[in-house]
Amino acid sequence: MTTGIPSMWTMTNMTYDTNSIQGGSWPGVPLILIGRSNHLSWGSTASMTDVSDLFKENVKGNQYLVDGEW
Repeated sequence: MTTGIPSMWTMTNMTYDTNSIQGGSWPGVPLILIGRSNHLSWGSTASMTDVSDLFKENVKGNQYLVDGEW
């Protein structure tokens, strides 16, 4: 995801009866993705995960180095 100007987020306010919901949405999406109401609030996080680790193995024949010992 990249950032840009103008932002794709739009501020939205919906009111029905005595309830009011304010928050952010994307154009064309018929709901508020992050926001608050009279009784609760909700949001999201970046949720970036680490799915791989890189490390160096020292292998000699059928042995490998662990804590300085073969």
